[in-house]
Amino acid sequence: AFAALRPHYLERVRGHGNRFELKAGLEAAMEFARAGNKYIDDKKPWITRKSDLEVTANTLYEGLQAIKLLAVVLLPYLPRTAGKMLAIFCFDAAAVRWDDGVVPVPPGSKLFEPEILFAKVELPKAGE
Repeated sequence: AFAALRPHYLERVRGHGNRFELKAGLEAAMEFARAGNKYIDDKKPWITRKSDLEVTANTLYEGLQAIKLLAVVLLPYLPRTAGKMLAIFCFDAAAVRWDDGVVPVPPGSKLFEPEILFAKVELPKAGE
């Protein structure tokens, strides 16, 4: 299941980092992000919320776990952005340990309001 992927990807990114294979580490993190997107797309919580709140809650919970793991593994690459992601979970980026990425967020935990991670860039249309 999707939850079982978290420790695998944490170790993959850690291994690449330990070997100074930074590009490969970032690629592994992005591979996990794509797996998370697929998990959410496949589970369709926007549909299941009308018929099965338990399934919806589990899907969203697993999505939050994925975001937390991504924040931890992206910290060396995008410290400010990952710090904003970790703040949602009440974590101080300076105090986070690598293994915190796979420590589950306790159900019912208070989450802080997320910040916008990246400003949207509007490209001029052709001819403008």
